[in-house]
Amino acid sequence: MADEEKTAQTTETSGGKGSKTAVTIIIIVVVVLAILSVGGYLISRFVIKKVAEKTTESIIEGATDGNVDIDSESGDFSVTSEDGSYSISSENDWPADMPSSVPEFKYGTIGVSSTSSHSEGSGWSLYFEEVESDAYGSYTADLKNAGWSETGTVSSGEDKISNMENSSYYLIFTYNSSENSGSLVVTSK
Repeated sequence: MADEEKTAQTTETSGGKGSKTAVTIIIIVVVVLAILSVGGYLISRFVIKKVAEKTTESIIEGATDGNVDIDSESGDFSVTSEDGSYSISSENDWPADMPSSVPEFKYGTIGVSSTSSHSEGSGWSLYFEEVESDAYGSYTADLKNAGWSETGTVSSGEDKISNMENSSYYLIFTYNSSENSGSLVVTSK
């Protein structure tokens, strides 16, 4: 009977130790699998994003016979061909190549800007967010002070549009009071 009690104690002790070890191994395996699946998910998202980026670039390059660069991280996009170039930037900076005759818009923030250049001239387009309520009057005054002539205005509900020109460029400035947004388009004559 003493031998049977000893065997039972040994079985209980090693069974308890074995089950702790098994639980520890299971926890480690679950943690490793979780890390691998999160890492795999992140890597696959990166790989899929890069594959989609390169595929889109190839399709557009084939259609335009130009050089295409898409940056999915920043949202920037550019196409350059023998006919000219076009780029979209999500940076909130005034375009460095904007004509000096166009006063910088300081009544809101730039959400998106684009630039185009071709044999017939250049163009710039900006979308503004968080635009101040008096921006339309203030900016059209800035433009007139910089030598721009107003060629027409349209006011429809919440939208105000001003068409202007100078000796080299056409300009359209819009403002939407309900969305506190605006846009500016400048093109070569």
